[in-house]
Amino acid sequence: MTDPRRIQVSLRLKAARYLAGRAGNQGVVPIPVPELAEHPLLRDNRITRNRIEEIEQMKVTARPLELDALARALDLPPEWFSDVRARPPTPDEQASRSSTDDRARADMEDTIGRLQAEIIELRERVGLEPASRRATN
Repeated sequence: MTDPRRIQVSLRLKAARYLAGRAGNQGVVPIPVPELAEHPLLRDNRITRNRIEEIEQMKVTARPLELDALARALDLPPEWFSDVRARPPTPDEQASRSSTDDRARADMEDTIGRLQAEIIELRERVGLEPASRRATN
């Protein structure tokens, strides 16, 4: 069973990549992992493309330093990942959560989809989409 904190980090990282993304033919396209990995903050902290992918795929647990650097590189507040740094759940809490993890993940993915649609709408309405991030297709 996947650690609930890994799930949260993965979903928040995916959402952050969409927030930092650009408009494409079919909506917002997330910033590609290779492009993100080239950010100076991540390179300085030796956070590689593989490490970002491993975090997003829930293969590893992200360290606090990595979460801070990812949030800053994606122009998000440092608190973006803060609640996933909370204390580990007790065995009783873990047991009670295990039956609802899959449903919770599906709910979070639905929420990300709705937020992505709202982001697209707000960017278009307010005109905050910078020219450098617009698709050239």
